[in-house]
Amino acid sequence: MRCFVDDTVDLVHNQVMAEVKPLLAERGSDEYPHARARHEALRSWEATESPLDIGEHGSTLRLLTMAVCATSTDAQLGLPKSTRGQWSVKDFVAHLVSVASSSSMASVRPPVSRKGRFWPVLRVAYAEGVAVAQRSLGPRASEPSAVAEVKAAFEHVVQEERVRMVPDAARTGGAQNRPSIEPSIHAWTMLGVQARRPDGARGARLTAREREEQKIFEVALRTWEDDPASAWRTTDVCIEDYHRFFGRNALPTNWEFKIAVSGCKDAFVRECYGWARDQFEHKLDDWRCDLALHLAFLISKIVPHVGWPTDPGSYDLEERLNALREKDVRAAIEAVRTLPWVRKNANGANEESLSI
Repeated sequence: MRCFVDDTVDLVHNQVMAEVKPLLAERGSDEYPHARARHEALRSWEATESPLDIGEHGSTLRLLTMAVCATSTDAQLGLPKSTRGQWSVKDFVAHLVSVASSSSMASVRPPVSRKGRFWPVLRVAYAEGVAVAQRSLGPRASEPSAVAEVKAAFEHVVQEERVRMVPDAARTGGAQNRPSIEPSIHAWTMLGVQARRPDGARGARLTAREREEQKIFEVALRTWEDDPASAWRTTDVCIEDYHRFFGRNALPTNWEFKIAVSGCKDAFVRECYGWARDQFEHKLDDWRCDLALHLAFLISKIVPHVGWPTDPGSYDLEERLNALREKDVRAAIEAVRTLPWVRKNANGANEESLSI
């Protein structure tokens, strides 16, 4: 499959360059910017580790799409699809075996190219694979069973090499509109990997009544999630689902303003809770309402401290600073340096402006 990937990279390079090279020579033309973008995308795509893989977050697919599409409008529609559209890996391997088992050049059809090195390599690999499979299966093994072993090995290699998209035949146009005998960069077939089968035993353990109750629960749960006024708790929400709850018009039930601050002596905590409560209840259309909900979301998990420092040295800092003379810089720095979270270096010489 590495040979197939190399052939495909060469094919894409040659066909893209045949289209963009004349345009790159005309710097003043309207087509020049897109031709240059295609050339840069082609070079980046060729440098990827697995050029026929979709890539993380679709990165490789984006580069290939930008390289092969003739216009930016076409690129926005995605990688140009072949008439086949999508193939399973099993069907793709069956096509490869059909090509490999024939000695006629006429049997070589896209995605395999007649001009590349893959076909002769494929024929040798297939013949050798069948021979090895027959020897390993024993003298009584039939040829179909050996072919099945080779197909399974080929499927594994396709997935191992992360081949997810292959150039296919394009329509030639004209009266008969026959498919091309060579792969085209303007017709791509996606290879769909079979999904892992779910464990059917889990559903089998449920009775008919239990399955009905499960469906009812799922419907009720979706209704609750979609209702912005329903009761909810932040501790029941997974972090990846936080964004789904920022449209609520009710604070979480584990906010509990009175309970949370009833025994708290820190004025800052009470003020913070009060501000969030008032902003949320009275200014629903204001940006501060969004901030209040975020505050409720976060500090309901660490009630009631709100991240405010509780060490005694912090409480009287403002009084100590007010007692100092206005130009007593050193004394002010030393007072600030008593705080446990303040960085200390060179006796504060590098922090004078920040401390003041």
